[in-house]
Amino acid sequence: VIGSRDSYKVNLNSIPNGYTITAIDITPCASFHSKGFGAPKLNVFYRFNGTASADAGNYALTGVTPKNLAATKFNTLSLVKDATSQLEVGVALTGFGDKGARVSRVAVRLTTTPPPPATLSVKFNTDYTGLRNDHYVLGGIEKHLAGRIQLAATGDDVQLTQLALKAI
Repeated sequence: VIGSRDSYKVNLNSIPNGYTITAIDITPCASFHSKGFGAPKLNVFYRFNGTASADAGNYALTGVTPKNLAATKFNTLSLVKDATSQLEVGVALTGFGDKGARVSRVAVRLTTTPPPPATLSVKFNTDYTGLRNDHYVLGGIEKHLAGRIQLAATGDDVQLTQLALKAI
C-alpha cells in the first residue's frame, strides 16, 4: 500500500574486507497489485550499516503481472566493507490511490574496488646528540648504536621476508 517500505538483506560474504563499494544497481521486478484508482510510484533505496540512501527510481507501474524495470544506479559511493558491514536494498511505494504494488524480485549488482596496496616507509634517524659522524645509519660494534631505522606500514600489515641495508 502507499507509504509501505520493504527491504532485503544482501549477503556480502563474497566481498573481501577492506574493499570499497563504489556503485549499487538495483533492478526491481514489479507491477500494480490490483486494478483500482490512483497513480502509485515505486522507488528503490539501499541501507548500509543502518544509514539509508534517498529513494530513487520513480517507476510508473503498469499491469498486474510483475515485469523487470530499468536499473536505478547509485554512483560515486565510498562504502568500505568490513566484517560487520550490512547492506539492505528495498522498495518504497509513494503517490496516491489503492492499487498497491506487487514486487516479485529485487536484483542488486555491486561495483567494488580493492583497497590500495600496502606500503612500507623507512625512516633513518641519526639525529642523536653525541653522534660524531652523522652520515652513518648504523655503526659500532656489539651494542653501540649510531642511528635507528623506523619502519611503518600503511594500508595493511607488510610482511618482510628479508631486509638488507646498503650504504651508498
